[in-house]
Amino acid sequence: MKAKDLKVLRKKFLRVDRIGSPLDDSKIAGQLNDILSGPWKLKYFAGPSAPIDSLLDLFERNMGDFYRKSSWGLDLVQKADDLAHRRARHLVVYDDNEHMAAYCHYQYDYDDEEHPERVVFYVYELQIEEKYQRLGLGTKLMKCMEYLAQSADLDSVLLTVFFENTSAMAFYQNLGYEVDVSSPSKFNQREDYEILFKKVDAL
Repeated sequence: MKAKDLKVLRKKFLRVDRIGSPLDDSKIAGQLNDILSGPWKLKYFAGPSAPIDSLLDLFERNMGDFYRKSSWGLDLVQKADDLAHRRARHLVVYDDNEHMAAYCHYQYDYDDEEHPERVVFYVYELQIEEKYQRLGLGTKLMKCMEYLAQSADLDSVLLTVFFENTSAMAFYQNLGYEVDVSSPSKFNQREDYEILFKKVDAL
């Protein structure tokens, strides 16, 4: 990429990296609540202010075995640091008893740190309590993520899925996610995961 193009890309990244809570914008908050519907309450946390212990607990219960089986291994100290990162953003769903039902960890990122080509909306985690799974909440939350990408004027949502996690792979594929050009499989590399993406239309 030429220096001029990198400068434009950097400017775009800095713009989206300044975006704060979507719930502070009445139009965006209203749309998110319309998408979610039902007996749910949304809260937003920037990384350092997030309820890290609760997020980490749900992550370990849902994903611990997948990580232990992977080449990455399970490093909860590192994961806690990731959740608390200054650029981490969390949309957390609570039920009518104020218990956490689900959360999404997302960030505005470059598609590749060393050779960036795009600024993308990256969903790092979508975690749902077991009793609230298979009720459509995950689909609604991904629609929320896609709307947030659109509201930031970004056209791509990316995420990572373990091959071992076949139910998650099928879930995202059913939502229209495809293998991204940056995924290891595109370079004939054998990894435990695939990077998926979905193009979203401008608002």
